[in-house]
Amino acid sequence: MLLEIRRLVVRMAEENPTWGYTRIQGALKNIGHQVGRSTIRRVLKAAGLDHARSEAAGAPDRATFDNLDAIFGDGHVSRCSGPGITRDAS
Repeated sequence: MLLEIRRLVVRMAEENPTWGYTRIQGALKNIGHQVGRSTIRRVLKAAGLDHARSEAAGAPDRATFDNLDAIFGDGHVSRCSGPGITRDAS
């Protein structure tokens, strides 16, 4: 059974490269398997697949905004963050 779950995790990750740990976890739960995110991470790491980047895909990091501030100057770039989206104007 464990080998089957490992194969499923790797297959899901390969077939869906934009899926992160949580999405893979949800897909496994939908077919009756309870697997933790950290277990999925370990399985993918052992298989040489790095899905950590998918969790934050498309989300700009602090360095991105700092670079934009440097380009445009005077803190004209505003920052948004969190699920509630709060504005942090510099």
